[in-house]
Amino acid sequence: MAKQIKISIPKPCHENWSQMASSEQGAFCQSCQKNVVDFTNKTENEIYEIVTALKTRVCGRYRKDQLERPLTKSEI
Repeated sequence: MAKQIKISIPKPCHENWSQMASSEQGAFCQSCQKNVVDFTNKTENEIYEIVTALKTRVCGRYRKDQLERPLTKSEI
């Protein structure tokens, strides 16, 4: 069984998503100088795979229902 992860954003970026330059996975934040992954249309499995594969903190755009709850990769 896969380990659970929990996504939280204690200090959200103040930049406007619609004003960020588009990138392959989402957008590029000029203020932070980081790529921001757009998770809003991703499944729980996709979020889990991306976050655990990178092994580092990920800047991301999420829906409220994707935050502050356990995410587990389900078996397919």
